Amino acid sequence: MPPRYAQPHHDPHPEVPPARRSDLTDPLFLTAEAVLQSKAQGGPNAIALANPFGHSMEIHEIRWQLRGALTSGINGGAIGCQLNLGSIPLTNGFVPVFNFGRMDTVFAESQVAMGPLPTNANLEFQWRLPRPLFVPAGAVLTPKFEHRGEQVRTAITVRISYVGASLPASASPPKRVPVPWVAFWASNPIDITAPSTQQSRETDLVSPPGDADLILQRFSGRLVTTFGFGAGNVIADDSNSLISGARFTTIRMVDSRGNPIIRKATPFRQAFEEVTRTWELPPGSRLTPKGFYRVFMRHTVEPNPALAFNLTSQLFVGMVGYREIDRGDV
Repeated sequence: MPPRYAQPHHDPHPEVPPARRSDLTDPLFLTAEAVLQSKAQGGPNAIALANPFGHSMEIHEIRWQLRGALTSGINGGAIGCQLNLGSIPLTNGFVPVFNFGRMDTVFAESQVAMGPLPTNANLEFQWRLPRPLFVPAGAVLTPKFEHRGEQVRTAITVRISYVGASLPASASPPKRVPVPWVAFWASNPIDITAPSTQQSRETDLVSPPGDADLILQRFSGRLVTTFGFGAGNVIADDSNSLISGARFTTIRMVDSRGNPIIRKATPFRQAFEEVTRTWELPPGSRLTPKGFYRVFMRHTVEPNPALAFNLTSQLFVGMVGYREIDRGDV
């Protein structure tokens, strides 16, 4: 009987001949970061987000991490992200990072302290793409960030990561390539002590350029309430809590043809449910080329002035989906 240390080597992929190993996909995780001052734009080193194997790749998920002073009130609406694959836009401008995906857990988006003293916040957001994004060899999905400077006025460190796979050297894009699209509308700051109405523009929640239908995945709805808006104070959770403007904010929606999408003024957290902050759409939902949605917001006065003292809210509504473009355009 051979000694125990002389066990035969087990090939983890015995069904794949060694000569074909280059045909397999390789897991890939790429990451880069940038530091942004208030109301500034910038981006990370795009080279760090290129496939190091030199092949084409697929991106399945995008993640963001925001780091900043714990007392700054940092949140996912403070940083907008613009994404472009060469000349192909994936976003309608700088979309707040919390409008891309669902909120799977409130803890990831909470202001978790790092280090021995609670001085820094560390927030995580993720977007599982509706369809994997094909990135040709030599190309990069290039991100650019914008520090909105409305709720937070201190520096924020933004890290972006791509989760995907490196494809074989022989891989080519399909005949029709799915490309994600995200658009959003943000309201102006809302004084909770005064009634107000606002509405989005035709250029906010709009379909992407081109002649392809937008296959809709979800609408996302965020409502951020701050103590001392813009003064660098703590953010209240955008839920239905006593200190949230969501309790007295309603919305309705119509499409570009005037069809009612949300027919009557509806409480914000009824349209975008409290746990995920989204309205997940049924398969087959689509928006025609050059189509758009309009959001109409109404805020009524908080009846208890003591609860409304020094509070301001802001709404963020996102639209997420994908369209298919010709292989030659990628």
